Amino acid sequence: MEHLRVYEAPYQKVRLGKDNDGGYIICDIDSNYDILLAGGIGKDISFENELLEKYNELRGVAFDGTTTNCPRRTQNRLHFIKKNIGAVESASVSN
Repeated sequence: MEHLRVYEAPYQKVRLGKDNDGGYIICDIDSNYDILLAGGIGKDISFENELLEKYNELRGVAFDGTTTNCPRRTQNRLHFIKKNIGAVESASVSN
C-alpha cells in the first residue's frame, strides 16, 4: 500500500450509470470534461449516456471489439469503434 496515495478531490462526487456494474463515480465539476474514452462497453452504456447528458459539450469515443454495435445512444456525440484497445494496431485492435 506504500505506492497507493489517496487524495481528497476538491469537488463533490456524483454517481452516474446503472446501480452495480455499469455505474461510476466522478467529480461533479462545473466546467466540461475534455473527452470521454470508453473501453469495453459491452451492452451497457448507461454511464456514458448520463455523462453526455450532464455535460452538453462533451464528445466521446467508445471501443469494443466483442460487440456487433454500440448499444442505443441517447446522444450522437459518442462515436463507436468496433475494436478492442491494445498495444499494437491491427484489424481488431486499436492503440
